[in-house]
Amino acid sequence: MKRAEKLSFIEIYLLSRPDGTTRTEIAKALGVHRSTVSRCIDDLSFSAPLIEDDKNRLFINKTKYLNNIKLNIHEIFAIYLAVRLLSLTFRLYSPHLYSGIRKIAKAIEKFTPLFARFIKLTADDISLRSSELWKEKIRILEVLTEGWINNKKIGIKYKSKNSINIHKYTISVYFIEPYTAGKSIYIFAHADEVNEKRTFRLERIIKANLLKDNYTIENEFDYKSFFKDAWGIWNSGNKTEKVVLKFSPNAAKRLAETKWHDSQNIKINKDGSAIYSVNISETLEMVPWIRGWGSDVEVLEPKELRDFMRGEAKKLGEMYG
Repeated sequence: MKRAEKLSFIEIYLLSRPDGTTRTEIAKALGVHRSTVSRCIDDLSFSAPLIEDDKNRLFINKTKYLNNIKLNIHEIFAIYLAVRLLSLTFRLYSPHLYSGIRKIAKAIEKFTPLFARFIKLTADDISLRSSELWKEKIRILEVLTEGWINNKKIGIKYKSKNSINIHKYTISVYFIEPYTAGKSIYIFAHADEVNEKRTFRLERIIKANLLKDNYTIENEFDYKSFFKDAWGIWNSGNKTEKVVLKFSPNAAKRLAETKWHDSQNIKINKDGSAIYSVNISETLEMVPWIRGWGSDVEVLEPKELRDFMRGEAKKLGEMYG
């Protein structure tokens, strides 16, 4: 095996072992003498961020590790669309988002300068949003990300929407989800103190610290299955409830252009109106979406949701009356 192949093997071997490994273990896996591994480690340290602890276990610092990835122009465009959506929806400032898309622009500017210029403009727009508030939230998000990718628990201080108290939790991050309706980022995690999985909103996390304790995510956990009955991210674990809405002819065509939920069904009536039905676990999560259609939508079922929207309409009538 050539030296370059040995270095590549060791790099991949280290990346696959979050708890670290020793030179002896690497030598055994590679089938070479330990001294050979030591020389390779010395060479690898110039290109990879290696860490060696007091027990002589070697790690790659995944936070500082630079991944080599090759993308075609369509894959780059897909990333560009995702970045634009994130940028426009959340008005998010992130130095990592800024530097990441600047790197993409730099990589493609020779063969597609026009596209590269638009990517740079998006990066410049993001850089203008820098603020002390965002800097602190990005620092917290960095801790959450490091805990997630390294399977390390995180200690947080959290102030919920309906409480004046600050609660302390030790969490194990299962995944991090941007939520367009709330224009925020949500962290789905197991909280040790209550022994259950909960959703935490980034803006409500006051402080986050990376802990030394490891955690594992059960193999059977599937976030898509967990949220399949949610309209967005609310999932109480209750049985699903059928929501039936009637849309005016003016809104029916626009409604049918988009798939809003996997369980949806749309029936177009002879007069051009539409009956929209969907099965979800938390009907109140649909309220902001329903409000957005104004008088072009009527809630038919369930009764509780219809009564809620009737109350909303009454308040609006009194406000504008």
